[in-house]
Amino acid sequence: MIKCKGKVKKHCILFLLVLLLGCLCTIQPVYAKGSCTLSVRNGEDITVKLKKAIKKYDTIRIPGGTYRVSGSLTLDNKTAIQATSGRVVLQQRKNRKSIFTSSRSTKKLSLTGITLDGQGRSGSLLYVKNASGLTLKNVQFVNSRSYGLYVNRSKATLTDCAFYNNKTTSLYALSSSDLKMTNCTLGKGKEGICLNSKAKGYLTNVQISDMSNVGLSLNGSAKLTGAINSTFVRCNAKGVYIRKGCSATLQNCTIAANGLDGIYVDNAKAWLNDCLITGNGHAEQT
Repeated sequence: MIKCKGKVKKHCILFLLVLLLGCLCTIQPVYAKGSCTLSVRNGEDITVKLKKAIKKYDTIRIPGGTYRVSGSLTLDNKTAIQATSGRVVLQQRKNRKSIFTSSRSTKKLSLTGITLDGQGRSGSLLYVKNASGLTLKNVQFVNSRSYGLYVNRSKATLTDCAFYNNKTTSLYALSSSDLKMTNCTLGKGKEGICLNSKAKGYLTNVQISDMSNVGLSLNGSAKLTGAINSTFVRCNAKGVYIRKGCSATLQNCTIAANGLDGIYVDNAKAWLNDCLITGNGHAEQT
């Protein structure tokens, strides 16, 4: 063993600290790789199996069926969960727990052919923060006691997705999140979509109906860069609510049979092209 004294000892310690700092700065996180198919039975609680698979594999396939989840599962970087045949229904069994969460900086997350059923127990069915690529295809968000999908500082693409019977907001996006939705349906909840805190959204063929409050709302300098061929109907309050400092562009949209206002613009900007606004509780005014 080499012993250092005086100034030499100080230099040795300083050298070791610099070396250690350099190592820490170059260490890269190790993520799961490869794929697997879970061996599960219909009706089984698959929490433990799914948790182990997420740690070990980046692509996880689940046979069609209905399964129980107890607690909240954390999604790793580049996690893809897919139904192999038919639809996979994951039912939450613990109160106030999300089914999936991802709060680390993630590059690629995806769900395909999955129904997330909160059973009236869960918090947000899927909570995502700091994800640069979230892809959802044919995913259903149902029966949450809170939010269906909560997106924070993330970029999300949704195709053929559905939201039903969620007690707060079906889809809540904030903090400069970027949301793109195509062929999606939202119905029978409190609020359909809320864009907040400079979030952006682009909707194509999105149907929002039968909300107890507002169909689509913008707040905190949010921007709806486009809503194309979409409908906002039969909401108890407003079909579309654009608050101060926000902006929205709607084309070929139908806003009808809402309890109060079809579209309400409060010190904000809105561009409408070939839209039908009819049969709402209050007469439309500019």
